[in-house]
Formats: sequence, structure tokens, C-alpha cells
Amino acid sequence: MEWEIIRNNWAIIWALLMSGINIIQLLLAKTYARREELEKVSSRLNILEQAVDG
Repeated sequence: MEWEIIRNNWAIIWALLMSGINIIQLLLAKTYARREELEKVSSRLNILEQAVDG
């Protein structure tokens, strides 16, 4: 019985699985982009601090 459900609805199950994976990738990409921006801001702040101290 269980295999029949999977066999009859494999396309829907596959689409849901791939949609979940795509959402996870989107969230990870957003987090990585924010990290890059934070690193840029941090380096610019360090340069500014050195200019003020120097």
C-alpha cells in the first residue's frame, strides 16, 4: 500500500522535495551575501579607525 502511494504520486513528492531544497539554497545564499557585506563594512570601519588614530 505504501509503495503504491509513492508510485502514484512520485512527481508531486519529487516537486516538494526539490522546492524544499531550493528554499534552503535561497536562504543560504542570502546569509552568505550578508556576510560579504558585513566583511566589507568591517574592513572600511578598520580603515576609518586607523585614519582617525593616525
